[in-house]
Amino acid sequence: MPIRIADEPLYSVVIGSGRALENIDAIRHIPGIAVQGRYDVVCPTESAWALRKAWPEMELIVATGSGHSAFEPEILHQLVLATDRVAYTAGEAVA
Repeated sequence: MPIRIADEPLYSVVIGSGRALENIDAIRHIPGIAVQGRYDVVCPTESAWALRKAWPEMELIVATGSGHSAFEPEILHQLVLATDRVAYTAGEAVA
């Protein structure tokens, strides 16, 4: 079972710049969900925790049995759930 805690887009502006923690205020108001594999050696869990600390409004889901690939069953499942939640929330905002 994943440990839940919270992440989000504007990727190219904030996170893709390599300066996510410095630019976090630019996306702080946007609800976000991040899915992080506990055994990810490419993007270590410590990075996700640092982002979570800087952005407490973000939900961080740690896939406890997974690594880096979005195609690992646990991560894929959590990504689909997160996407469904965002789509549902966006639909409520539009209605």
